Amino acid sequence: MITLDRILITIILIVSLAVTPAFAAANTQYADTLYELGLFKGTENGYELENTLTREQAATVLVRILGEESKLETYAYTQTFDDVSSDRWSYSYVMYCYENDITKGTGEDTFSPEAAIDARQFVTLVLRLMGYTDAEPDTALDIAVQKGLFNSAVAKELDTNEKFLRDDMVYIVYRSLMTKTNDGDILAYVLADKGVITEKEAAEFDIYESSEDINELLDRLFQ
Repeated sequence: MITLDRILITIILIVSLAVTPAFAAANTQYADTLYELGLFKGTENGYELENTLTREQAATVLVRILGEESKLETYAYTQTFDDVSSDRWSYSYVMYCYENDITKGTGEDTFSPEAAIDARQFVTLVLRLMGYTDAEPDTALDIAVQKGLFNSAVAKELDTNEKFLRDDMVYIVYRSLMTKTNDGDILAYVLADKGVITEKEAAEFDIYESSEDINELLDRLFQ
């Protein structure tokens, strides 16, 4: 039975997440949570949330979201890109994303690993790993709003910002954990099924568990 208190708590939580702009350099709390879950490691210099995100860094983040990092050494890859050699630190991450149709190259033989990735491109990759395989950069933000990854206000900010920062990435990854995949499962529970995080940790992201009706109401309210 849904109580008024439960509804109010859910609404307050959704509002607090929805109005937090992805571009604000204040997403350290999300970075901390992702770090504790093992889904984000930062660099030798810390989170570096003020820096742009490169394409190879994005591939690394995606593999961790999928819970596949520990298995990379068991896969055999054939070098595809001239600029991502087999001895490059990001090789297995890039190749995993490429061979699983999450990311593509920037040319026939190039990946441009050190090039900055923009918001539309990164959101496209996140949607694809969640099973929305028809996502492309020109439609990614609209699809993300439709699926509840973030609201239209955040989409507008992402689209108009001059740079896509690691801070933005942390916000989107955090939000993805409470978003339903194409199979209808919240991503956090998918990770729990894989043993990447615990069921208890996954439950922390299930903000819609009170009612499917409340879920639909809030989705409409904040789109």
